[in-house]
Amino acid sequence: MLKLKSGLVRLNTPNGVTLSMEGPAEVNLVSESLIELERGRIVVKVPKDQVGYRVETKMMRIVDLGTAFGVSVNPKGMTEVSVFDGVVEVFEAGKESEGKVLRQGTSMRATPRTRGLDNIPFRSEPFNRAWRMNTGVQSTRGAIEYLRPGLPIDPYIYEDDRFIILFPEKSGVTLERPIAANLIGPGSYTNFGASTESTQIPAGTRVKSFLIQMNPEGSREQASALRGGITFDRPILGVITGIDELVQSDADFGIESVTSRSINRRLGVARSRGLENGEGEVPANDSDLVFISPDQHKISVKLNAGETLDHIRVIVADSE
Repeated sequence: MLKLKSGLVRLNTPNGVTLSMEGPAEVNLVSESLIELERGRIVVKVPKDQVGYRVETKMMRIVDLGTAFGVSVNPKGMTEVSVFDGVVEVFEAGKESEGKVLRQGTSMRATPRTRGLDNIPFRSEPFNRAWRMNTGVQSTRGAIEYLRPGLPIDPYIYEDDRFIILFPEKSGVTLERPIAANLIGPGSYTNFGASTESTQIPAGTRVKSFLIQMNPEGSREQASALRGGITFDRPILGVITGIDELVQSDADFGIESVTSRSINRRLGVARSRGLENGEGEVPANDSDLVFISPDQHKISVKLNAGETLDHIRVIVADSE
């Protein structure tokens, strides 16, 4: 039994399941494929080879079918489950009745007073912090907004004048070839030129990827600059900011919409991506800026809307 008074904790299990808890919470780790949630909030991400993983409460039995989902139990025993990716099957606790299938973007509730399983409008807000922790992001600050769980991971449909959006991409990727990056190591960068052999992440490295995007509404190229930062729980191995390197790495990490679409709603072509260099005719105040902290766990950015869609791919070490 694990009891968490407050804060956030993430557990990485030997079978590849990641479990994040937000206190106050009590979780009983029964086996490698079963946990019991007594109270609190959890987010579970289950790899495809662990289909059948179960979360049980006094009101529900949730069986994973290859997905990520959140479960909450309040002090009165009311239980909610929300599916962020994939599919789960939900059963009423203590009954042999047929389960109900829940898909991405749907939620269900059970209460001690009414019993039964009730579909409810999708609720992701209670799980936002635990979801972020589950994917390896400890915190965000400034104008950075992490993509809320359950929303489509399609960068091109998001336009925002107030926020830079952080998208989770692929995790648990072991590189089959070296990956070209533009920035490696701590420092403050305004020049985002082509990568060299010294800015490659070696083959055999296990990594995860995140995409940072600034995409103002409509075709505005004069939107105000936005600043923000992200802290990861693993070190940053490399940052990709160039058009060629972004396109090359799409095959390894890219969200399906990025790799399959040729149209960029704001600029017309998908190759209009990357960052503007702070050199030549670009005024220093209008150039983009990337800062990687000395411990390589934090990245800070200042982004301006210009001739390209601002995309930054951050490659982070991933655990076994």
